[in-house]
Amino acid sequence: MSADIQQDDNDPIVLRARAVLEAVSDPELPMLSIVDLGILRDILPYRGGVEVLMLPTYPGCPALDMIALEINGALTSAGIFPVKVTMVTSPDWSTDMMSPDALRKLSASGIAPPERNKPVVCPKCLSPAVEEVNPFGSTACRAIWRCTACETGFDRFKCH
Repeated sequence: MSADIQQDDNDPIVLRARAVLEAVSDPELPMLSIVDLGILRDILPYRGGVEVLMLPTYPGCPALDMIALEINGALTSAGIFPVKVTMVTSPDWSTDMMSPDALRKLSASGIAPPERNKPVVCPKCLSPAVEEVNPFGSTACRAIWRCTACETGFDRFKCH
């Protein structure tokens, strides 16, 4: 668990909710859970259920409504209700909030992870002989890159 998440680990409903939410995926990056991505900020007891505090990766992210629905559905299906999903705006989300497991999962899926102060390498052949083709990728958080060694095109998750 991230050190800056302030959950009450002694509350059984919070523990159950956290276990459920570890399986809720980001719709744009289904290999990552909302925990991996670092957007789950807190889980609080709320009227016999839970309030989930979620931090958007960036304002206006089109996946936010879908993620909130997935959170609500997963928790309700697990018998945890009512569920309140609250968007928080502080601190600003950063790729530094992603778990080390998230970086590994991105790479295993063919997406170069956002690693500051490290050269970008091809997720297929691990060559550093890469170049950015387009700063705009399939989603706002990705850019299109190409490996000149193996001639593979790939997405790179942008550092933020």
